[in-house]
Amino acid sequence: GPASASLSLVEMGPGGWEMGHRAYLEGPPAYDLPDVIDGYLFGSVIHVRARNEGQRSVGGVVLRVLESEVLQGTVGAAPARMAPRQFAVLSSELRMKEGARVTAPDCQGAGFRVGLSLESDGSEPKSLSIHLRCRHKNE
Repeated sequence: GPASASLSLVEMGPGGWEMGHRAYLEGPPAYDLPDVIDGYLFGSVIHVRARNEGQRSVGGVVLRVLESEVLQGTVGAAPARMAPRQFAVLSSELRMKEGARVTAPDCQGAGFRVGLSLESDGSEPKSLSIHLRCRHKNE
């Protein structure tokens, strides 16, 4: 089957980054994500943690941020090679389009949705999404 089917994002609780990554004392589950503050991204990079659940090594693994009304499409600069059951931290730039702003309706529900694609050599991209927390400057 396609190798990318074996790639998954890891959901972790606070403190779950000790597998060779800096430990979180507190903070977002699984990801190092910027907040949206008063309509603007407070941070320009998104980090997520992926795992190769399959039996084969997978090369060319990158995280892509899908273009939206607010965000430019971007892709991680350094493709990873992942052995079976290996974890990797994947990152990509978050770039807002010129003149764009995250609106209150964008923030309803779970937060501002960012569409992602987990991609690797010779396999179908795997689509997923994460949500960024929206808040006001003094919250």
